[in-house]
Amino acid sequence: MADHREVEEMFGRLQAIPTGGRQLRDLVDELTTGRGVRHPVGEEQYLHAAVREHAEGGARRRG
Repeated sequence: MADHREVEEMFGRLQAIPTGGRQLRDLVDELTTGRGVRHPVGEEQYLHAAVREHAEGGARRRG
């Protein structure tokens, strides 16, 4: 949950930054290569895989 809140906060900051500039570029870089990507990759690799394997009908669900 903390990761979700952190990424939501980052998107909130992204919306508040004026177009262009170093601050925007840095935050976009962080979202696309750092914390913003780490969490969904982990969810897909571990949580979603476990649901597909162990939950009834889990193999039918993707995404």
